[in-house]
Amino acid sequence: MESITLTTPPEASRQGSECNGDISTVIEAESTGRPHSRSTPCNFLVFCYGCAVNCLGRRRNLLLLTSLLVLQIVAVACLPYRKGSFKGPATVTDSGLFSYYRYHFLFYPKLALRQKSDQTYQFRGVPTDEMTVSFGVIPFKADEADLLTSLNTMLTAELRDDQGSLVCLASGPLSESLRGTSIKDEHGKWTDSHWVLSHSATDGNFWNAACTDIKMEHRPSYVLKVKLDQIDPRTPDKMLEMRIEGGGNELP
Repeated sequence: MESITLTTPPEASRQGSECNGDISTVIEAESTGRPHSRSTPCNFLVFCYGCAVNCLGRRRNLLLLTSLLVLQIVAVACLPYRKGSFKGPATVTDSGLFSYYRYHFLFYPKLALRQKSDQTYQFRGVPTDEMTVSFGVIPFKADEADLLTSLNTMLTAELRDDQGSLVCLASGPLSESLRGTSIKDEHGKWTDSHWVLSHSATDGNFWNAACTDIKMEHRPSYVLKVKLDQIDPRTPDKMLEMRIEGGGNELP
């Protein structure tokens, strides 16, 4: 039987001469059932001390193990997406963990807004974060926003996986932007889906709630078909750049 050597606590040493000696002998005797010469109060005190030390050590180990597991989960969550794993006709940018959006996939070729188009983009290796499909207007001028949101040009985006399952479908005239921005209900669901022009002074893009906050897998391939039709004769000389963006942390 392997003995356990412990340091005698001050309380145990004050029990008198009957508690003097090698504590390991007492612990070993208690564990084997062999008789020994210690009095019952002293033996019980030393035995309880040993149990307390063992329990404390186990709790510390459990706390350490739990902490390591939590740190591992956090580390995995913070691992950057490998841009090299993406395969498709797009440039990839990672803006960092605390940016929103974090991942930016800018596809080519761009589409001429004033011409009918039927373009197919095939790709794989996207992040598993929630992503949004949108169309950047290039070049964009803020004073042309009213014209862009009044166009009757039809824009359709259809995204399917490699099994043919529909991921999202957004379709309608760009003039739907006049209805205002789509909103979510109390359950976080979009109340409607139509094209919306979001813009700043230097950047503008059309997005649709139907293809917002979508989830894709990393390994499968996807096909996104974009169609421009019923071109409005007032359409300015612009290009549409198909974008898939998502990930990161949105500040409140």
